[in-house]
Amino acid sequence: MRRLWPVLVTLLLLPAPGSSQTAETKAAIQEIFRYVKLEPSNLEALRAGQIVEGYHSELDVSKSNLIVILLGKVNAPVNKVADELREELATAKKEKLISVAEIHDDRPFPSVNFEASELEEVKRLLRFKGGDRFNLSATETEHVQQIAEDLKGAQADERLARVSAVYGKIVENRYRRYRESGASGIEPYLRQGGKVSSPAEELRLLEKEVEFLERWSPKIYSALVDYPNTSPDLTHTFHVIKKDVDERPAYALVHQMVDEGDDYFFVHLREYFVGHTYSSSYMVIFLFSYEGGTLAALSTDVFTDKVAGIMSGIAKPIGRGRITATAKPLLVRLQERF
Repeated sequence: MRRLWPVLVTLLLLPAPGSSQTAETKAAIQEIFRYVKLEPSNLEALRAGQIVEGYHSELDVSKSNLIVILLGKVNAPVNKVADELREELATAKKEKLISVAEIHDDRPFPSVNFEASELEEVKRLLRFKGGDRFNLSATETEHVQQIAEDLKGAQADERLARVSAVYGKIVENRYRRYRESGASGIEPYLRQGGKVSSPAEELRLLEKEVEFLERWSPKIYSALVDYPNTSPDLTHTFHVIKKDVDERPAYALVHQMVDEGDDYFFVHLREYFVGHTYSSSYMVIFLFSYEGGTLAALSTDVFTDKVAGIMSGIAKPIGRGRITATAKPLLVRLQERF
């Protein structure tokens, strides 16, 4: 069975269409319900205003992915829900965002800076020689090791400045390669014993699972499987974000795609580089006109080596629980506003 969509909720800026439901949208909603095996009791709960989960084990595509799916009905038309969602996400409550900078190719690349309070993170980075403490390629790891040699005996201010400059270049180069080559430009991360973790392979898993999109969002489908070749009328934005992940600062690169129609929003958000803890995430939000209001379908597919292996049966439910705890309050707040 195909997975319908991967997703999480972060800094999406959404435009606003109308709210009347078309036959295509009605069919898409029914397809979602079938895909997540929505039981009659859950459908009744959804209609009554409860938030329901759509996960079942057949949605897992690898030992290292965590998928969460949430469905909720909001008693307002799509355009009003989109306005509230835009305001909600701009506050960055859910992701512990420290900073957000949109990337424009006709301007200097946004600065990457480690603060004095993050000196311990800088020290950990300078000691890094491979593994899952950071997400760096073999070449990037060698570069960091060389800087570590150069900075032996250096003062804290010099370490912060030099490491910020070097890491900033790593982040910028990853952005440039992705813009030029899409998934094939994403270098794998070096792990212990010469092993690697590949965000590009994770993206290809997604590509195989979203063929259904070709029927009712061909622009998004084409962009997912063939980026940087994409429809000119599909909206793309790119950001560098800095956020708190497991009480550590993490820089990430985010690509947002938006498709819109008279009675829906489709937003895909992918983190194709993140500094540590997980290797990538693929996110989507559907807003559909539904029974006089709006169906909000949220999901996230996060890939991390930390849930693979013989303990995955225990680690996966814990990981999904943490992601659910982050995403669910958003739907609750949207419902409370109408």
